[in-house]
Amino acid sequence: EQISDEVNVIIESNELEVINSRPDTNTNDIGYYLSNKLPIGDHLKYSLLTNHFKPDRKYPFPMVYSDDHKYSRRFLINWLIDNSFIVYSPYIEGSYCINCVLFRNVQGQKLELFVDKPCYRYRHLKHFTTSLKSHMNSQFHLNSTIATDNFIHKCFIVVLILVLEFEV
Repeated sequence: EQISDEVNVIIESNELEVINSRPDTNTNDIGYYLSNKLPIGDHLKYSLLTNHFKPDRKYPFPMVYSDDHKYSRRFLINWLIDNSFIVYSPYIEGSYCINCVLFRNVQGQKLELFVDKPCYRYRHLKHFTTSLKSHMNSQFHLNSTIATDNFIHKCFIVVLILVLEFEV
């Protein structure tokens, strides 16, 4: 009954309601922060690494089409399940390598896909596995993964010390 009252109020007011076309964003959606060029401090970094947006198996990934609209593809949930460093952003509707985005290292090597650009276009999805293997084998990714592991380990130690001090 409450819903019908709300609908009646909207109809009676005869005003247009502006609706954001982007999906509701998770506060831990890396794409939101990157797209809006927002700062990512250590607390947020830890949260993005440990509690990033995780779609379930029923998540409706958007369909993307080839330039001629003859072929279509979707992002596959298994890509996330099989690769813990790949995260999906509903805000961007694409995926990133969370390690490389958060822990960029200066190697002189520029990695666009999964780092500076999300994997979201038809041509990206068509060659996802090949692009992912290339990314995983890059020195950039290997160094970023080491930096990620070190960061999480340091955060864990800090939390452990705080817990131990609190118990004393």
